Amino acid sequence: MQGALVVDPQPGGPAAKAGIASGDIITSLNGESIKDDRELMKRIGGQAPGAEVKLALLRKGQEMAITLTLGELPG
Repeated sequence: MQGALVVDPQPGGPAAKAGIASGDIITSLNGESIKDDRELMKRIGGQAPGAEVKLALLRKGQEMAITLTLGELPG
């Protein structure tokens, strides 16, 4: 299976606020497949803070769609 495993979303961060939980597997970003964690980080890093992105993810075998607003990386 391809995708990026969410290990521990930062408390209070954009992922946690959007409802992303530990154990979720992010399978696509804005409709484009994600093969692994590195690809997800690279693609999110290319987005501007405040941009809205659409994620597809698997949670306990169920497909879900989440929209989240990107924050700024901590200094």
